Amino acid sequence: MFERDIFDKIQEIWFSEQFRCDYPGEKPKEPPAIDTLRAVIEAAFLASLKREEGRPVDFSIALVSQEEIQESHRVDIFGGMQQVMSFPAPLPLRVEIISKLAAAMDKRTTALAVEPVKGKSNAEFQIWGFLYFGPSQDRFDEVNLSGPRLSTLRPDCLIITTASAGSLTIARGYNLLGYFESGRLTRSTGSPLTQDLMQHHIESAIKENIPPDLNAGLYSLIYRDSIKRLLTEASRRGDGGTVILIPPADAAKTTGLYRPIYSFDGDLGIGHLLEKMVIAEMDHSPHYDPIKRLLALRLAALSQFSCIDGALLITANWHMIAFGAKLAATKWTGQVLIGPGAIGGGGTFDTSKLGTRHNSAIDFVGACSSAIGFVLSEDGPIRGLIKRDEQTILCWPDCRSSIFD
Repeated sequence: MFERDIFDKIQEIWFSEQFRCDYPGEKPKEPPAIDTLRAVIEAAFLASLKREEGRPVDFSIALVSQEEIQESHRVDIFGGMQQVMSFPAPLPLRVEIISKLAAAMDKRTTALAVEPVKGKSNAEFQIWGFLYFGPSQDRFDEVNLSGPRLSTLRPDCLIITTASAGSLTIARGYNLLGYFESGRLTRSTGSPLTQDLMQHHIESAIKENIPPDLNAGLYSLIYRDSIKRLLTEASRRGDGGTVILIPPADAAKTTGLYRPIYSFDGDLGIGHLLEKMVIAEMDHSPHYDPIKRLLALRLAALSQFSCIDGALLITANWHMIAFGAKLAATKWTGQVLIGPGAIGGGGTFDTSKLGTRHNSAIDFVGACSSAIGFVLSEDGPIRGLIKRDEQTILCWPDCRSSIFD
């Protein structure tokens, strides 16, 4: 179905990132064979196009054998054990079976365990059970458990997860290797949010908001993770959108750069919760987890407003300026370069094929030098925009989490 070079590229990325992914002192883990990659990814792709009772099919597939899981239990010196529910008899890896089983799982914490059928060709695979693990390594989702017979880690294997219909993420355990979208594989690159490449702009936007009695470094980290959470939640909805972050002192200066359609008085209390979360972490308070969960819920609620046609404009202290807004800044005539840290960083970012959503965000950031723009594409990528100087806007092609995070 798909060209071999897609599967060659997955192997190439796997090899090039071995030193990041392999466990110290262990023999380097080989990537799956080309025929194996083809069989599993093509099955996942076709299943992702299905709908069950009108709903999209969401799932994860872990390419891991029963022997590998058993061996990991024997060698784990901490007594951790992968939680597994095994079928009495394995099921064939078929599109219709994947789509049916998907309803019984949460793709963020569960995967269908798939292995080759013994004694058969490399193209025949079976589903032997469900694997359970903790969510991604995210401040808001992390589950801190330790002790005998407990494990919330993802197994060290190929994990394929649906992003949307026909769109998949390809990972090795927690390490994201790339995105399979529109029949093409895109290697994951470092998120500028995690690598602090946009941190100077973010810190400039929030510096007036940090209470003097709080740890400024911790506040900045939790703030950054809150922005990541907002964008992740907005991206999950698959509708695309634009989010513009503006320092409070500059909010009044932007009134001529957009046409407000909807707005609210007040906010969702996100800034207050963020401060409470910083204090709880500093004091090792038992209230840390409840505050964290409530903050995550409020960020998810805020993200919903980005789904309405138009832009979501918020101040850096989380006050909603407008949503569904029509950006109307003067056309940017300077250059747009790929931000440092991304593959191809420093080169020209081609805007010729971008639509109104991207170009209007570029124009806005060009007109408001302190603004930070994020454009969520319906097909997956989240592009980040800042103005470096009067002639240059920097664009990071993808702000999603990556293998480098």
